[in-house]
Amino acid sequence: MDSCLYNQILSAINNRSYFLALDDSPSEEQVRDVVRQVMLDDPGIFWFAGQYDYDASQAGMFFRYTYPDFLVSQIQKGIADVLQNSFRLEYVRTLSVHQQVVYVYKWLSVFCKYEPKSSRASTIYSVFGCRNSASEGYAKAAQFLFGLLGIRSRLVFGRLHSDKSEDRHCWNIVNVEGQYYHFDASLSDIRSAQVAVNAVARELHIAYGVYYDLLCVSSDKISRTRTIEDVDALPPCPDSWPRELVEALLAVDVGKRVIYPGEEM
Repeated sequence: MDSCLYNQILSAINNRSYFLALDDSPSEEQVRDVVRQVMLDDPGIFWFAGQYDYDASQAGMFFRYTYPDFLVSQIQKGIADVLQNSFRLEYVRTLSVHQQVVYVYKWLSVFCKYEPKSSRASTIYSVFGCRNSASEGYAKAAQFLFGLLGIRSRLVFGRLHSDKSEDRHCWNIVNVEGQYYHFDASLSDIRSAQVAVNAVARELHIAYGVYYDLLCVSSDKISRTRTIEDVDALPPCPDSWPRELVEALLAVDVGKRVIYPGEEM
């Protein structure tokens, strides 16, 4: 991938520029691939949904953004407040890497509600701002939090075997001390029990109010519940964490679960 083109487009999106004059004259396919990679790499970009026009004759890109600048600033302040006061970022940084990974998983389950049809489902705003999200919002929020903790992760896409719709499902692979694992926090929410049961197709395991069947598992285990896109391009994930380890780590306190109108305590 052209690193110069990548950096140009990333800078333009981060600065919320509406026009970018490119140094060279890349093809439409090259531009599309770079935009896609930028969005995969940087989950913090919630104000851009991949909408742009490219004029190859002028080697220029015209960007369209989801939110105006003033609203982006307000949302960013809200996210910073959540990181400090709800997620407790500075405290989480004092934990071991295993504890951090489990903390992210459990905190997302407690803070956010799984909502497959969330209107802002594909961005971290759906998690940090709306507190209801589809799988892609969960996965991007996890990727965003892992980045703040210095933990490598990436997005993975596929389709749940139990989902008869055409919607893709999204989750993460996360690097824990040199070993990659699959990590799907979206199906940890006990309020979405039927979705999780349908996906896993067997009895779920629960500890401290969280389903943990899809926390740091192998490719073999995750593939029992879904297809995996571009699987050959992913790092190998040969192992799963032992159940005893997961249950012990889930004892970490992440605060109270968010209660929504109409729900029982």
